[in-house]
Amino acid sequence: MSTLSPLEVSTDFWAIIDKANRERAKMALILELMTREEIISFHNQFLNLATAILGQEYIQYMDPGTSEDGADDVTRWIVGQGRDYYLDIYEHPQKTPASVEPHSKQQVYYEIPRVFFRRFEEDIWSAEEE
Repeated sequence: MSTLSPLEVSTDFWAIIDKANRERAKMALILELMTREEIISFHNQFLNLATAILGQEYIQYMDPGTSEDGADDVTRWIVGQGRDYYLDIYEHPQKTPASVEPHSKQQVYYEIPRVFFRRFEEDIWSAEEE
C-alpha cells in the first residue's frame, strides 16, 4: 500500500467520495462504472488515508476499549465524510469521533470490497497482492 501523505491524494479520489455523498448505495453505483484497476487504486488510497489517522494520537479520543475493528470503522468513516472533514481530523486529532455506527448507510468503505467481489469474483485483498 502507498505511503502518500493525505495532502498528496488525488483530487479524483475526493471527487468520488463527494459524489457518493456519504451514501453506500451511491458509492456502489459509482464503483459499477470503474475498472478493476481503478477500484483497486481507489481502495488503496482509501486505506492509506484511514491508516494515516490510526495512530495513538487519534485512538486516544475513541471510546475506551475500542477494538481494532472499531478503530478501523471510525477511520474509514472519517475518510468517507470527505476531504475537508478528513483534513480537519488529520490536523486536529482531538476532533476524532469517539465511535461510529459500523454498518450505517454512511459507511461507504464497505461497498468497495463488496462490489469488487461481485463484479470480478475475487477478493480485493488478493487482487492487490498480484
